[in-house]
Amino acid sequence: MLKRIGLGLVALGLLAALVRFLLVTLASDETKIRWAIQDAADGFGRARLAPVLAALAPDFQDETSGFRREDLRGPLIAVFFQEKDPATKRFPYRLEIADEALEIAVTRGEPDSAEVAFQGSIVDTRGGGRRAAWAFRIEGRMEEREEGWVFVRTTHETREGSFRLRAR
Repeated sequence: MLKRIGLGLVALGLLAALVRFLLVTLASDETKIRWAIQDAADGFGRARLAPVLAALAPDFQDETSGFRREDLRGPLIAVFFQEKDPATKRFPYRLEIADEALEIAVTRGEPDSAEVAFQGSIVDTRGGGRRAAWAFRIEGRMEEREEGWVFVRTTHETREGSFRLRAR
């Protein structure tokens, strides 16, 4: 009986892996780009560096600020460790990007690329509230590389607040 349950669980796990593989393989480039951006946003809200940096190519540069991928590592680590909600002791910021606000235009080539634009905001949730810390618009170029779809360059425009994440 236990052997059958174990075999059933293994089969279920293999089936789930197969379904995930097929979903990822058959997904459109636009969907893969949306997933990459949303994974980075979710990672930021969980104070995880890896998902944020995974959306940026090793040669990434933000043309507005001049920041490169490695220039962002230190400030992100600092904000992840220094900023805490006094009541919950959790990271207080959430990066919100409305899926319908993503503009994506894919171009086939070597490599495949996409022009991407979206508006987003970093929201400070301290004390159970919601205050805009930084609202912005990003436009950029993504490329499909070995590691997936990544930003190679961006420009950004501040709409409200500051990238220093001080709520107004």
